[in-house]
Amino acid sequence: MISTELGENIINYLSDIYPELLLPKLTADIEQYLDEIAENKISKKEVLNRFYRPFENMLKTVGNNQQSYQKYQDSLYGIEGMTTNN
Repeated sequence: MISTELGENIINYLSDIYPELLLPKLTADIEQYLDEIAENKISKKEVLNRFYRPFENMLKTVGNNQQSYQKYQDSLYGIEGMTTNN
């Protein structure tokens, strides 16, 4: 697999604002949840709620933080320091 600049920028941004999203433990937890779903020990809805609620809160925080959003946009387009209004 070859990474792209856009992909790297997104990973860098996410690691800045929500580092927990990129931890190996999260992947391991999700794998465990999938096993539990397959074994009918937990519902898909419960797993989605466990993951999505914290993620949704992070998105709201980022959405309310214009500076963070601008940094994200700039990094995506490789124009750090510039604004979309220019």
